Amino acid sequence: AGKPLLAPPQDRGPASRLGFKADGACCLAELRPPEGHSPLVAAATPNRSYFWDMRSSGAPCLRLPLPGTRALCGAEGDPAALLAAAGSAVMVFDIRRLPADDPAHKKAPAPLARFDAPAGGSLECAASLGGTLVAGDRSGDLHIWRL
Repeated sequence: AGKPLLAPPQDRGPASRLGFKADGACCLAELRPPEGHSPLVAAATPNRSYFWDMRSSGAPCLRLPLPGTRALCGAEGDPAALLAAAGSAVMVFDIRRLPADDPAHKKAPAPLARFDAPAGGSLECAASLGGTLVAGDRSGDLHIWRL
């Protein structure tokens, strides 16, 4: 019998709750912004993505008002980069320029870069893998770009 891959401690306390008003999250990610900034937990919802400072309260601190976001991830080698797959594209945003979590922010900031899937494929997932961006669409195709 092998050792379990995950062995949670027996004395773990109750889990924290991160609150937001949405129909549910379709993607969760941990982001490690540049030095001097707190690590973030990100959740994509049908209308926007929320970001929580892991060192503070349970309320979101940032938002990305980008409807249809299906995947969020950081970019290897650039801790300020946030990759968001929405519709048929993966867009790159600067985490440091995301607006505060305020309902007045209705539009996403301009992306730094955009990677479009051919033939308008609807992207479902994305990952940054060693200088390469990989995104999968609903038809089962993988799209690969050099970062």
